[in-house]
Amino acid sequence: MAELPDQPADNDIVNPWNVREMILNTGCLSAKALKRWQQALDLNYEIVNLQRRRGASAYDIAYTRFNNYTPLVRLDRLNEAEQVLRDCRKVFETVDDMTMLADVYTACADLESRRGHLPEALALQRTALRLHYVRPQPRSIAASHHNLASYLLCVTGMSAEQRAHRLAAALLNHLTSDTHDLAHVLRALGIELQGNTDTPGAPALPTTLPEVIGLVDAGDGVHFGDLVATLCPDPDTANQALADLLATAATLPEEP
Repeated sequence: MAELPDQPADNDIVNPWNVREMILNTGCLSAKALKRWQQALDLNYEIVNLQRRRGASAYDIAYTRFNNYTPLVRLDRLNEAEQVLRDCRKVFETVDDMTMLADVYTACADLESRRGHLPEALALQRTALRLHYVRPQPRSIAASHHNLASYLLCVTGMSAEQRAHRLAAALLNHLTSDTHDLAHVLRALGIELQGNTDTPGAPALPTTLPEVIGLVDAGDGVHFGDLVATLCPDPDTANQALADLLATAATLPEEP
């Protein structure tokens, strides 16, 4: 790849830089999958260098740099990860890309959680969820509900909202046929169900779709009820699906 010319020949049907960056990106993804974090960083840095050399836009470069977040965190280089997120957020705000902004805020929440700053992580994840609803993509929204539920699990007095967000994630995974993420969410829900104990005076946990919608949609900018109605116009069918998911999670065996 290093020997490829910068400019395409007369008979080339693709740009050499596109070939380089695509192959390097494949290598970067593979290195992440193998948890070779430094190698993933090195490959992604090379993509950024190539982008800068060919005069790529600030948005394209920020989009690529965002991929450095996970390797940097895994290498415990949290300050560098934070700087990457700050730089990316500025660019995505400039072009009004709500989807990427939501991803940035999700990463910021993860970063603060790793630092032990739970209130900050919660606030950032709530912002990420609201941003995801600006241009709704059900699977991304499901992941955001799931993340928020995991943070709320550590907060006293938030059990009803926590359960509502977990159920919201499970229902969206089900309605979009995202079986991989649904299995993960149901496993978390099953563990929570097994750990539930009846405490006098504790608020009742949601079990029906109206109850979940009432708790989840209480946040400004969150329109879970509307999204479910779009994916499943029959409320009885959606409510039955939620009941089935709860029943399935309750019967899952404990993990070893």
